[in-house]
This record gives sequence, C-alpha cells and structure tokens, in this order.
Amino acid sequence: MIKYVVFDFDGTLVDTNYLIEKTIRTTAKTLLNRELDQSVLDEIWGKVLNEQMATLDESRVDELARFYSDYYREHRDEHTTIFEGIIEMLDALHQNNIQMGIVTNKGTVGLQHGLEKFKIKDFFKIALSKTDVVMKKPHPEGLYKVMEYFNAKPEEVLFVGDSIHDIECGKNAGVKTVLVKWTVMDLNKLMAENPTYVISEPKELLAIIKGDSI
Repeated sequence: MIKYVVFDFDGTLVDTNYLIEKTIRTTAKTLLNRELDQSVLDEIWGKVLNEQMATLDESRVDELARFYSDYYREHRDEHTTIFEGIIEMLDALHQNNIQMGIVTNKGTVGLQHGLEKFKIKDFFKIALSKTDVVMKKPHPEGLYKVMEYFNAKPEEVLFVGDSIHDIECGKNAGVKTVLVKWTVMDLNKLMAENPTYVISEPKELLAIIKGDSI
C-alpha cells in the first residue's frame, strides 16, 4: 500500500526545462564559443550543476558554474512555471492522507524559491536539495533520508521523476518509480530503464496509488 510519494522537482513539478536548456546553451556559447548538440544536453540533464559544467569543460567548472547560476537567477521568474495539474494533484494526494517529500539535485535557494513562488511548500513534510546529501542522485541517499524521516518501508513509497537519474535512484532505493511523460528527455531511453509506472497527466498518480492499494 502506497503511503508516501517523493518527487523530483525540476521537470517534474515545476517547468524549468526551457530555462535550464537556455542557460546551459548560453553558458557554453558565451564562455566556450560552443554550440551544443542535443546529445550533450541529454547526457548532462538532471545532474548536479558542477557535473554538468564538467561535461562542458573540466578545467573551467567554477567559472562556468558561476555564469550559469547568475544567468539562471536573473531569468528564473520570467521562464519558470508550474506544470498544469500539479497543484490539483498535490491537493488530491493531501486529501487522501498521502505524505509527500522532495529529493532534487537542485540547490537549496532555487528549491525554496520554486516552492514559495508557486505556493506549494506546505504540501511537503521534507524537501531535500543537493546540499542536504553527500551523494547525489542516482545514488539513493536522499530517498533513504526521506524514508527514514517518514519511517517508511520501500513498498510504501513511490518516487516520481522525469530523468534517468530519478528512475535509477528509485530502483537503487528499492521503491517503485513513476516516469512523467512531460519530460523533455528521450522518452524511449527513459522507457528502457523500466519505470514501474508512466503517467501522461498529474491526475493519473492518485489512480496509481489507489490501484496499488487494492
């Protein structure tokens, strides 16, 4: 019986996809005079910032990360939205006594900004950013911490995300995984990771939980 749902943040609850891609491309073009192929974006999507920048140039990680962070913060309000149906889904889960948490490779400041901007902070009992763990996704440390917080068994937990790292993280923690089809990543590659469930709309998540409980 599912009692707990843990979410990724960017690309799962909040639509930062355009902003992230634009920021990565602008960083590469401005500092490296480099146009990025889609394959490079697919490779680095979902990783923590320093790992993303190391993919671009291992010798200039700090410089690239600073530029990325400054550009992202400057433009996040104009280019960040919440996916349609997310708030209604969160409310429905809350009404059905499902406890919720977040595990993201996003930084603390950005995570808190998004939670407050879209007024969804109160839905989550625990929200872990990259600074709250030593090992980032796909390592399951963050999920383990959330499960410990809730005193949850693996069979009671769903992990919802939009990237390979999310699916791998859920598998590594021994919990069921949900892939959201509004991901911008290659859906065929994601499906090859064999997520437990796939949803096309946020409202489908509650149906999965109720079905799992039958």
